Amino acid sequence: MIDNLVDALIAGSVGIVNILSPSRLIFGGGIIEGMPDLLKRVEKGIRKNALKATTDSLEVLPAKLHNDSGVIGAAALALHISKKQ
Repeated sequence: MIDNLVDALIAGSVGIVNILSPSRLIFGGGIIEGMPDLLKRVEKGIRKNALKATTDSLEVLPAKLHNDSGVIGAAALALHISKKQ
């Protein structure tokens, strides 16, 4: 099951990296936090399968806000929207 998860994360991430060429991919959630080696496997797969030009400066990082990322992002968006009104 973990191998299927890793394969799915790699496949989705490769598509994102090839299309958008981001400088960072940030992964969060309980599984990433509970299995630090998982992120290393995903990064290795991304670098193997994505276009080289899109991975030269790519950083694959764990989320610093842990499981609070969604709540903090929603609060920031609400604050941003309320300031526009």
